[in-house]
Amino acid sequence: MSEEHSRNLRRRRRENVPGGRSHPYKVLVSEDEKQQLEALAGAAKVSVQRLLVASALAGDRGGVDQQRENAAALFHIERLLANLANNINQIARQANADNSIREDTRVVLAEVRKAAKRIDATLDQMAW
Repeated sequence: MSEEHSRNLRRRRRENVPGGRSHPYKVLVSEDEKQQLEALAGAAKVSVQRLLVASALAGDRGGVDQQRENAAALFHIERLLANLANNINQIARQANADNSIREDTRVVLAEVRKAAKRIDATLDQMAW
């Protein structure tokens, strides 16, 4: 799943939808607005059309740049969780060697699982 979201971060065009998109809108802009839109789209590495749609439909989530920043932050957190999982494996190896596990370790593991599920759910809800 993480690879799919990463690929979508780099994608300039929006994902195809069943039935296609059959409702065009025509927007007239001044030369200055055109240059601004193209600069913003170029900086976000998306088309002007995608920039306009994503920004308009984002609501409180912000525009394309904000969505990318949010996704990058979530992916960073996901990587930290993976590192944490490695540390937990080391703890488990030690626990197996002594045949014991501390109770607070179980609590921490449960919290890590909940955090990972929240991150996955948030990534799934983000519009691309």
